[in-house]
Amino acid sequence: MKKQPLLTNNKRSVQMAVFEQTGKDGGSWLSATIKRPYKDRSGQWQHGSYSREQLEAVVELALEAIRYIAEHGQTDAAA
Repeated sequence: MKKQPLLTNNKRSVQMAVFEQTGKDGGSWLSATIKRPYKDRSGQWQHGSYSREQLEAVVELALEAIRYIAEHGQTDAAA
């Protein structure tokens, strides 16, 4: 079963999601993904580059993910 994100947000066609990860030793941590998905001419999903406005959204979403992870007591020790 696919893990559901703990937090999601979308801005200017850019998507962010925070997931809980589990290591082989049983430890866990939070991580974030930021992407701009789109369908190509053949209908396949791709992940593209960012315009200036979308880069601003990347920064805003990254800061939101950082705050969420910090508020939930996670560190980047597992990274």
